[in-house]
Amino acid sequence: MVDYLSTTRLLSYIWGFEVLNEPVTSSASDLGFLKSFTESVVNSVLAPRMSHNQVVVLQPGPANDKIAAYEAYNLLSNVTYIFDLHEYICFSNPLYLTTMEDVIASVKSSFGDDRGITKWQYFVGEWSMASTDCAEYLNGAWGGFDPNYYKNQHQNRNTFMCNKIDQVRGGELAGFQTCSSIVGVDMNVAWGHCSTAGREVEYKTYKESMCNLFSTYINAITSNTKNIGFSFWTYLTGDNQRRIQQWDFSWLVENGIISNLANPPTPEECKAKF
Repeated sequence: MVDYLSTTRLLSYIWGFEVLNEPVTSSASDLGFLKSFTESVVNSVLAPRMSHNQVVVLQPGPANDKIAAYEAYNLLSNVTYIFDLHEYICFSNPLYLTTMEDVIASVKSSFGDDRGITKWQYFVGEWSMASTDCAEYLNGAWGGFDPNYYKNQHQNRNTFMCNKIDQVRGGELAGFQTCSSIVGVDMNVAWGHCSTAGREVEYKTYKESMCNLFSTYINAITSNTKNIGFSFWTYLTGDNQRRIQQWDFSWLVENGIISNLANPPTPEECKAKF
């Protein structure tokens, strides 16, 4: 692939190459294979073909738990290495069952953590505004994927976790579970969750909380001097009828939740905005 890119002049447009995304290891032999694979790919394939301004990206597993292992590998020193950390709170039981204030506190305490990196810098390659686990929809519930599969694997999780307003978890609104396909309604109408009649205060609180959560993420991610940036997962989750707002960067921008990445709003500004 690298040779092909070189012949088509596309290589000059590429910032870096990620060796392997979210490697999962369950045994010593897995760890040994990961070491030999990474060293071979970097030292024999990438390093001889890369220009001086390109980087090798190392993703240390879904839990970011292979940083020390990667830093101990025998990798060529004339290459720039960057860690790609994936940071989510929505898969952490029981965070999705707590209040938004608890979620924001968790982000403040964990997202500025460099996970013990000592040798290289890192960027947050994946994060989202999701504080509930909607993986069943992200993984293709509308394209033939069985939405019950994911739920059946996680019976301890709330079956209706995608059908809630996060701010009212623990005191959910009556009838929310019976709203037809809440994630399938037009997300550009009345915040997208069923009817807002009589719920205006709750929706305002929810939007303020999401705005505060956005600012907390950005401030936490960029506070560490080893961090060089971030990218959101994902840009677009579907058409207007099937957009999952907390995972949909474009929707969050369109609706004013995400704004001014360089200078995110304060809690007072979030309150005034909504």
